[in-house]
Formats: sequence, C-alpha cells, structure tokens
Amino acid sequence: MLGFLEKNKVSSKDFLVTFDITNRREHRQWKKENFSRLADLLAEKYNAKVVFLWGPGELDYVKGAMQICRTKHILCDDFDILDLAALIKKCKLHIGTSSAPGHIAVSQNTPSFIIYSKNSFSGWQPPGEMHGHIEGNLKDLSVEQVFENINNFLSKRR
Repeated sequence: MLGFLEKNKVSSKDFLVTFDITNRREHRQWKKENFSRLADLLAEKYNAKVVFLWGPGELDYVKGAMQICRTKHILCDDFDILDLAALIKKCKLHIGTSSAPGHIAVSQNTPSFIIYSKNSFSGWQPPGEMHGHIEGNLKDLSVEQVFENINNFLSKRR
C-alpha cells in the first residue's frame, strides 16, 4: 500500500480523501457526474488528492466518473480489504455512499462524510463529531449543497 502512495506522489502532509461513489442499491447511489464535480471542487478549494475506490464489478463505472473530471485524480489499485483499510486510515477524510468503505473509515478513526438517500437514512450515523452526513432525495441533492455541508463539517473539525 505504501508503494501505491509513493507511485501517486502522496505525502503525509497531503489532504488525502477517499471517494466511494458506488452502491449496489441504485436508490443509494448519487450520480457519478456529481461525485466527479465534487472531487474537482475538493481539489480546487482544498488542494485535495482524491482517490476513487472501486470493488468487484465497479471499475468501469468508476473510470467513467473519473473521465468526466477536469482534474486528474487517483484510481485505487485492486486492494484487498486490509490494504483498503490501511489506505483509508492514512486519509484525512472519506466521502461516499452508505456502504462498506464508510464503515471501514469509522473502524480506522478516519473522518467520514456520507451521502445518504432519503430512503436509506434511518437517523443513525457513527457517533461523534468525526463523522458527518447529508441526506435527501439524491436526484435533487446538488453538488453545491453537498460541498457546502462538507465545508461546514471540515470547518467544525479545525
């Protein structure tokens, strides 16, 4: 995993963010175009290095999202769960849908921000100020709304 960071010129001082843009349940998945724009905004406003995660059957979808981006972001290697956990542990923030990498972020004490669909948010999220979220009708949830919420979440953590 360290070779992955070196290969992508990531240092411990970088604002490293993992992005989990997929979900097996379509109603829990925000559009890839939205995630692409959000990744670009984070790179622009925070000088973030964004790593797009993927799992079995998701590579083409994730690559498609990355092709839409204006900024060059990082595609995660084909990591096993232990390497994925080690990567997420080194990050300053994890952003994604309600799926396994978000739970891994919680287990690694990595701040997370989860985008929940109105139908999937039960009112529970990981405890503490280390984890944030936004929920709503994903078709109506704009990139600007999500970015503003992430911005507010990050400013409370400083």
